[in-house]
Amino acid sequence: ADIIRNHSGTAPGTWIEKDGKIFISLPGVPFEMKEMITGYIIPRLSEKLSVEKNKRIIKSLLTTGIPESFLYERLGDIEELLHGNALAFLPSQFGVRLRITVIGEDADDAENQLTRIEQQIRAKVGQYIFGTENDTLEDVVANLLIDRGLTIAVAESCTGGLISHRLTNVSGSSKYYERGFITYSNGAKVEHLKIDEDLLIKYGAVSLEVARLMAEGVKAVSGTDIGIAATGIMGPTGATFDKPVGLVYIGFCDSKICTAKEFRFGDDRILNKDRTSQAALDMIRRNLLGIEYED
Repeated sequence: ADIIRNHSGTAPGTWIEKDGKIFISLPGVPFEMKEMITGYIIPRLSEKLSVEKNKRIIKSLLTTGIPESFLYERLGDIEELLHGNALAFLPSQFGVRLRITVIGEDADDAENQLTRIEQQIRAKVGQYIFGTENDTLEDVVANLLIDRGLTIAVAESCTGGLISHRLTNVSGSSKYYERGFITYSNGAKVEHLKIDEDLLIKYGAVSLEVARLMAEGVKAVSGTDIGIAATGIMGPTGATFDKPVGLVYIGFCDSKICTAKEFRFGDDRILNKDRTSQAALDMIRRNLLGIEYED
């Protein structure tokens, strides 16, 4: 059996082939099942069952940190890009999967067309592409940390441990993951991250300044190469006039820079936690690769 990875949940699917028949099992949660069908089942069935399978190639590019509509605008003239081939935009709370389908006169022609399309896409939106096919952002970040011999510690408020959870989902995470703190209250931030209480009062727990101090503090108390931190308002309660639901600040600190960035997500608590963890992992990726944000 082949395992079908579930990028929106924890239960995987399976693909079994025997005696010329295909058996597929998927989790029952609708949005999880839908992503697995569109992202894996349909492309694999299309490739397997198409009479032109030797001429057809399907490849997915995985993006994060850019909405589907902005991605579409960045790519420009889609018809000019594809020359009769197909490009599907498959969004989730973690990003947008770009599924390219090309059909050529022969296998070499299809490969050449795919290479041309992929190169043009990367030239326009390459900073947002973190992987291909079934890669996960935590896998990508883990490989970057291991390759560079770096260690990381995490301070979380609004995500309640989700960033640490994802970083430690990768086998071998003990090579880079040192420790994590869930500093939900102001008292916890003062006690464990050594943040000045007066600064918490001045700026508020959900602020650019406190996110930076959280990252700086967790790096210092843990003795790691990198500190990453998140603070925000997940909703549906907790918002104020100038700090709405979905407002998040993520801090990053290494030996070169201690910084923080503001993000604005939606009004769904669980999706906001997912999006915040994804943005935090992407901030690590960007800093390790030297990819600057545009704003």
